[in-house]
Amino acid sequence: MTDSWGFTDLAIPPAERANPLEGRGVSVSIEVVAPAEAVWDLVTDINTPSRHCKEAAGASWDAPGPPGMGSTFKGKNATDDTGHPSINGALVRMLGGMEWETPCTVTIWDQARHFAYAVGDAESPWALWGFVIEPTGGDGVRLEHYMVHGAGVSGTGMVAAESPEDAEDIVAGRFRCIRDNLLQVVEGVKREAEGTAQAAGGQGD
Repeated sequence: MTDSWGFTDLAIPPAERANPLEGRGVSVSIEVVAPAEAVWDLVTDINTPSRHCKEAAGASWDAPGPPGMGSTFKGKNATDDTGHPSINGALVRMLGGMEWETPCTVTIWDQARHFAYAVGDAESPWALWGFVIEPTGGDGVRLEHYMVHGAGVSGTGMVAAESPEDAEDIVAGRFRCIRDNLLQVVEGVKREAEGTAQAAGGQGD
């Protein structure tokens, strides 16, 4: 197994960014020895993260029927640490606790290749989250999971703007926390997908 992660910074010139965080984010990837369709089924199950990630607290589609491009859902988060004390304090001050819910809209639905959704306003999202599935030429795929800050102002962006002297520490702390969450999800997907593939292979013996 190989895995990797890194901070991202899309090629958006600073002068053209809606806010200092637009285009910044985190990306992780892992190799999964399972068919692309099996991995796709897991990453498009919006409750998969809550089975593996300590911050994800479940999600639900807003309408019945098969999801697809443009479908909307509510995602729930709960944690005891967002990655920086200033964000923790802001959540308690504004929401009364460390739990929150976000509206999400599917922006990419490319079967067995790419699933992504916008958090907040779909036209000016707080963040873009997604999964990319790439065949490796063997019996598996490389799965990438990413988060990129959007043009909208997120809670992290608001807190950073309130404390410009600590802005980089606030952003770095939150992004490190998100990196850990992303890793937990892809490692969980790997375990589930490979376990199912091995079980199916055993049944055929």
